[in-house]
Amino acid sequence: MSDKRTTSSVPNHDSQDSLLNSCGIIMPISAQADPYTAEHWRSVRTALEHAIDKAKLTSKPVWDNPASETITSNIIKNIYEEPIIIGDISNHNANVMLEIGMRLSTKKPLILVKDNETDYPFDVKDITCFTYPVSLDYGKMDSFIKSLSIRLTDIIESVKNGSYTSALENINIEIASPKVKEVSEFEMISDKLSRMEDKLDSFNKIISKSDNLQQKNNSLESEINKEKLELIARSRMEMWKNLSPEELNSEKIIHEFNKYNR
Repeated sequence: MSDKRTTSSVPNHDSQDSLLNSCGIIMPISAQADPYTAEHWRSVRTALEHAIDKAKLTSKPVWDNPASETITSNIIKNIYEEPIIIGDISNHNANVMLEIGMRLSTKKPLILVKDNETDYPFDVKDITCFTYPVSLDYGKMDSFIKSLSIRLTDIIESVKNGSYTSALENINIEIASPKVKEVSEFEMISDKLSRMEDKLDSFNKIISKSDNLQQKNNSLESEINKEKLELIARSRMEMWKNLSPEELNSEKIIHEFNKYNR
C-alpha cells in the first residue's frame, strides 16, 4: 500500500462540528502508463485541494500522519478516522480500490471522482462520482472543482444536522449461524457404531475386490501356462513327423510323446 491517500470519520455528537475541518484524499501518486504520469497526479491533487479549500476544509492525504511511524499504519488510521474523504478511482489503481473498500466499510462520508477515460466499476456504481477531463483542461477542471466543493459543503451540513446517509447505510447482511441439535448418549453411540459399520463394509469391499483380482490373476497365469504347454507339444509333434521309424521307436521319443499327450 505504497500509493495511498486520506480518509474521514463522521462524529455523531454535537461536539463533532469542530472535527469537520479536514478532508482526506485517496488517489494514485506513482507514475503509470500515459497519460498517468507523476506530474499528472500532482495536477489532479492540486485540483482536489482547491475544491477542499473552497469548502473551507484542510486537505489531508491519507499517507500523511506525523504521529505514526509507518506508512501503512498512517494510511489505515486516516482511512478510518478522517471525517470526509475524496477517492480518485481513475485508471482503477489497485491500492486505491482497496483503500476505497476499507473506507466504505466505515459508512463515513466518501466522495468518488474519476477521469472521463476510466470506466465506472460495477462494485461502486451506486455511489455518486464526479468526473473530470483526463486532459485536465482548465475550463472543465474549474467546473469540476466548483461542483466538488459544493458537494463537500452539502455533506458537512448533512453531517451536522444528522441527515447524512452512507451509500451502504441501507444494506443489511444476514450472517448464517450453525444450528445445534441435541442428541442422547444412546443416539450418539448408535451413530458412531453405524459409521464404524459403514467403514468396515467399505473395507470388506476393498478386500473382496483384491481377492477377485488375485483370482483373475491366477486364472490368467493358468491359461498362459496351458497355452505354453500346448505350443511346446505342437512343436514337438511337428518335429516327430520328420523322424524315421527307428528314431520314433527310441525310448527318449516315446517318453517325450507320452509327456505332451496325456
